[in-house]
Order: sequence, then structure tokens, then C-alpha cells
Amino acid sequence: MNSLTAPVRLRQRRTKVQIPWSPPVKEIGMRSKVRKEAEKDAKRLVKADFSRSGFAVEPVGIANRLGVQVREASLDEDVFGGLFLKPGVDPKVVLNRRHSFFRRRLTCALELGHYVRMSATTNAYKRADLTEGSEQIGGESEELYALEFAGSLLMPKEDVKILADLWMDDLEMALRFRVPREAMQIRLRSLGMRAPGRAAA
Repeated sequence: MNSLTAPVRLRQRRTKVQIPWSPPVKEIGMRSKVRKEAEKDAKRLVKADFSRSGFAVEPVGIANRLGVQVREASLDEDVFGGLFLKPGVDPKVVLNRRHSFFRRRLTCALELGHYVRMSATTNAYKRADLTEGSEQIGGESEELYALEFAGSLLMPKEDVKILADLWMDDLEMALRFRVPREAMQIRLRSLGMRAPGRAAA
């Protein structure tokens, strides 16, 4: 076990992540406020990213410009990645190099969402995103924020609408945004959209 996998496997501070985005929910009360805040923060970063070309946003580049180091490591298959904040040290996002390029982009965006949210209040924090087997920390609103942030960062609502108006299906959109097809389908559902000619499964 190397120095990267040791903190990742700690029982404390692990988070369960089953699906990149939750199904659509009624936007009332706190859930609505958290989702809107996440979308606003993601839009702010996309607008500030002058290196963007085409539809795909580069989460690693945005993280680096924010002073967050992004590293890859060979982690257990059930670990998506992690975020580590420590006083006096550059923040780090660790991605699982065993996962596909598109999955690593998605994980980076998710961890960047946690960084934006948590770094506003603390400089000492660590978390790992797992496929199963551990409890959530920070409450539902923290996880909801990160999921909405990642979706809004990689697949901005306005851009998704443009591609839907061009009659692109979810697979074509996934290629444009450089995300897994499953994530694209979930994003379409969360926005209440359907890819033309094909139901988002």
C-alpha cells in the first residue's frame, strides 16, 4: 500500500458514490438552493476558463489554475479518486489511473466541486469517493453540491440545449463533452431533457 492508497482506504472520511448524478428531484427548500449555488459556481469557473475550445471543458486545467494539483495513482478498482487539503500544502486531487479518461475527467470535476465548497471554510479536509461500502460525510447537501457542480461544469445547461436543438443523441453529446455516456444520460434527465430520437436510459 503506497502513501496515496493509505489515506484513501481510511474508514473515516470516506464517501459513497454510486452514480455520478442523482435522478431529477423537486427543487424545493435546501435542495434547490444547493443546486443553484453549485450551478452558479460552475458557470463562474467556465466563464473564467479562457483556454476552452469547443464544448469540452478541461477540469484538470481549471484545477491547476486554482492551485490544485491533480495526480493519478493506481488505486483499488472501487476508488474513483480523492481530495486532500492540508494547511501550508497545495491541495491535491487524486484520480484512479485504472479508470477511463472520460471517467477520470468526471471524477476530477466532482472533486473540484468538493474543493470549491470545502476550501471556503476549511484548509484541513480529506475524502475519497468509492463505488460502495462506506458512509457519506458532510451531509447530503455537500454531496448534492458536488454532483450538481460537476454536471454544470462539464455539461453546461446552455450547451446541452444547443446540442439537443441540433438533434444530437446522448452518445454524440457524450463525445462532444468528453464524459461517459451514462453521465450524459443522467445529466439530460436532471435537466428534464431527452436526446432527440432516443430516450435517455
